[in-house]
Amino acid sequence: MCLAICAVTAMAPIAAAATRSPRTPGHSLNIIDSTIKFEQVTDHGFVIHVSVNPAGASSTVYAAVKGNGERVRTRKVGIGSGSAPVPVTLHVSGLLPHANYRVTIWAYNVAVGENTPDFGVRTR
Repeated sequence: MCLAICAVTAMAPIAAAATRSPRTPGHSLNIIDSTIKFEQVTDHGFVIHVSVNPAGASSTVYAAVKGNGERVRTRKVGIGSGSAPVPVTLHVSGLLPHANYRVTIWAYNVAVGENTPDFGVRTR
């Protein structure tokens, strides 16, 4: 199920580094914070663009959204097992209009999981 996050309110640059929870030493996965963009914000959703480097292991990316008593996730997107950044587009829909939400982007593979700090988003 695709979900949407709406109107981005003053999205400041990420101040905190992404959090890594290594499962296997020596493996890394990298959500490239500087590439995160929220676009096409509507009253019921939005689109997230981000690049993730799978670092040689088959990896998956999704976004988790919470707010107004709702908890939703985007469809999980497989990004392969290359060693270069892969652009990913995540669609969020089905949210309430004029509502505040928190968004976290997650990436994982068999060796490691990583997530961004929360972003604040407001639907239009």
